[in-house]
Amino acid sequence: MSATAPRVTLPRLVPSVVVIGLGPAGPELTTIEAREILNDMGTVLLRTGRHPAAEPLIEDGARTLDHHYENAATFNEAYAGIVEEVVAAAFEHGHTYGTGNPVGAGDDSESASDLRTRGEHRQVPLQHLVLG
Repeated sequence: MSATAPRVTLPRLVPSVVVIGLGPAGPELTTIEAREILNDMGTVLLRTGRHPAAEPLIEDGARTLDHHYENAATFNEAYAGIVEEVVAAAFEHGHTYGTGNPVGAGDDSESASDLRTRGEHRQVPLQHLVLG
């Protein structure tokens, strides 16, 4: 008679979103801490690939969310699509990370506010790490 291996239940990862600032210009101005966090992440979503620091992240497999800007009729519609995609990725991967400007800077402030509101509604915590 063979022994049955004990059943192991792995804890479910809590979906979360972390927004990391890439800095004011190219990758040379992204902080070391921000680069280390980005390098350790499984899922990196970039608000836009047009940020001067985005290219090396895209080369490493980051996905851009530019299609929301290209296909939406308004910025509000684009932000809503970005939020939905980021929150969905958090549920799919257990965690996801969006990179962009710090809160209150540029057009990212509205998408960050939407992320916080919609994420909390769906029990997905949002953290801002203003490292860039």
